[in-house]
Amino acid sequence: LSLVGSEMCIRARPAPDAPPEVTRFGSLVGEGAAMRRVFGVLERAASATAPLLIEGETGTGKSEAAQAVHDASERTGPCVMWEPGEDLTQKAQQAEHGTLILDRLDALSRAAAASLVSMLDRRERGELDVRPIGLSRVDLRTRVEEGALRRDLYFHLAAIRVVVPPLRERREDLPVLIAELAGRLGRPG
Repeated sequence: LSLVGSEMCIRARPAPDAPPEVTRFGSLVGEGAAMRRVFGVLERAASATAPLLIEGETGTGKSEAAQAVHDASERTGPCVMWEPGEDLTQKAQQAEHGTLILDRLDALSRAAAASLVSMLDRRERGELDVRPIGLSRVDLRTRVEEGALRRDLYFHLAAIRVVVPPLRERREDLPVLIAELAGRLGRPG
């Protein structure tokens, strides 16, 4: 509220970003606000065709998130994983009309980064029908600022960006994760 002259004005403030109610996405589960926000971004990303960048420490579920985005999308082709050192052209052809998961982007050599930018340019020109999903264990913006990663590569991939938080930052999810794992092992939670 503020007083303007003799009139009182109510200033609109944006509502806080409330996380969606969804508590799972693909094989990922979590009831805390942080993971529900991640699930909301992944859900929206699944309905888009734009490149997606998923960042998070080892063991946070980046690969599972990428697979779940592919599974929830309307892509008709396969979901193919590429790691640095593998034949990018071959993997991109295998992923035609599907999803190409680009693993360990933080560990790319300059030559691999150049090949990847070339492939992503072909995609943008419509010569290749593949949806790229990049995975990284570190914040790639930092790698760009350090000069260790090509800026154009980052911008090719970060149309949609999500960071999966580590478990130490979302301990409220421990009970649901334990119950989920027990269920997968055939034991009551």
